Amino acid sequence: MTNDLTKKQMDVLYLMCRGYYIREIAEELGVSIRTVETRRKEILDTFDVGTPRDMVAYAIRHRFLEGYEYKCK
Repeated sequence: MTNDLTKKQMDVLYLMCRGYYIREIAEELGVSIRTVETRRKEILDTFDVGTPRDMVAYAIRHRFLEGYEYKCK
């Protein structure tokens, strides 16, 4: 399922799983808050879940980020 998300979506997912807030993710990735919100919505749709909390739980439960290496910018 990792192939279902883009690198940018994976970065957002990784940071959300680490407890970052939207504003912090935007600052970390050097993008707008709106861009982060859009990517978050795309991930929610891909996972077919309704809330960011469910998205993080899904990612953890399915070991979605196992082996993923985040590289800032």
